[in-house]
Amino acid sequence: MSYDIAIIEPSNGQTLKLPHRHQLRGGTFAIGGTDHAELNVTYNYAKIFQEAFKDPDGIKTLAMRNVLTGLLLLQNAIANLSGMPDDDYWKATPGNARKALCELAALGNMVLATGKNDDAVWEIR
Repeated sequence: MSYDIAIIEPSNGQTLKLPHRHQLRGGTFAIGGTDHAELNVTYNYAKIFQEAFKDPDGIKTLAMRNVLTGLLLLQNAIANLSGMPDDDYWKATPGNARKALCELAALGNMVLATGKNDDAVWEIR
């Protein structure tokens, strides 16, 4: 199981497209990259996310928040985690969960850099 996390245009529910391809990696990823503002993250980190966000909803805390608010939440959660990522992506460690949150923050920053993000929100599927 996993979370598909995207930044969407709420008026039409479509995932935002970036002006360039990114190589962010999660539980699944597009070979050659993708221009979609989305990332897949394993559910294995769920309990760690609850602790990092200090919220029982964990990563779902981002849902339907605007990009900037989501980035602030991500920065706080990242600061609550330490450790290096493990070579095994699927292992539920604070370092792996932190890396996933850093990848999501990078995605949010890519969207902010486009300047077309006034209404964009995080969606968790």
